[in-house]
Amino acid sequence: MSSDDKDTKDSGVNVDVRASAKYEVKKNITQIIPEDVTRERSNAWLDIISPITEWAALKGDELRQKRELLRIEQEETLYKVGMQAKKRLMELGAKSAPVPTKALIPILEKASLEEPDSVLIEAWGNLLASASADYDVEVITFAEILSGIGPREAEIVKELIRVSDIAQWNDRQKRATAGTGFDIYDKAAVIKPLILKALDEEDHSIFDRLRKNFFPTGYPVLITKIQKGVSTGRANKIDTIFESKFVSARAPGFEILGRQGLIKERYAGFSWQPNSDDGPSGISWYEFTELGFAFVLRIAIGPEKKAKTN
Repeated sequence: MSSDDKDTKDSGVNVDVRASAKYEVKKNITQIIPEDVTRERSNAWLDIISPITEWAALKGDELRQKRELLRIEQEETLYKVGMQAKKRLMELGAKSAPVPTKALIPILEKASLEEPDSVLIEAWGNLLASASADYDVEVITFAEILSGIGPREAEIVKELIRVSDIAQWNDRQKRATAGTGFDIYDKAAVIKPLILKALDEEDHSIFDRLRKNFFPTGYPVLITKIQKGVSTGRANKIDTIFESKFVSARAPGFEILGRQGLIKERYAGFSWQPNSDDGPSGISWYEFTELGFAFVLRIAIGPEKKAKTN
């Protein structure tokens, strides 16, 4: 075989290999992202949320313009958000109404940034449903807040609520008259020996016991730490701080929720006799702010999902 024949043969083999590889790549891409499936998924989430929009059923150029305006990231996420919103509206027994575009766009746009398997899908769906059932401009702020929350912060919110039915505290006056700290000081004679004993024994069960026995039943609250001080004559200083393991493991999350104005930390100090051995002592806890209550009622994160809008 001549050199020219060998080169031609090798060249032919290479051409065939390249052509085959190119075909396989094209084939694989087509199989991974088929156009008809993509179009079907795009229409699916739009169809689901159409009862709470004024424009989701639009077709052609108008629809493309709306989708470009939304800058949607993940349509699979929005499909799940839409399904949760539909489910939530049924749970509330509420009729859906169009959400104004100035609220709908930021909700859908920010929700689409979540991964399809995110634990926050439920919260986004509930926020969308709440905006449809009982619209208030506050949902725009809540979309911004929710976009800055991760699984850690959602876990903190759930722990704050725990077994509470958050809806029973929707009444602002009820929160003011029966809220935390209302009669903590009246029970100081019982509480103080308990926390001093827990400090000595490093007993972490004290946090749940305080929550269960000395705070209003079902009130969303989380005991964070207990502490003891010493008297130096002219002043007192903290001697021992015993913090909840749950709180210490998620400190940045509490800071984030606090900066967003959703929670606040409170403290109750108990009196003591000067020159006594026990010294000053107290407990700290987190509870929702007014903004926090309104936010949680909208997104309904927690074991009980009975939050009602008024």
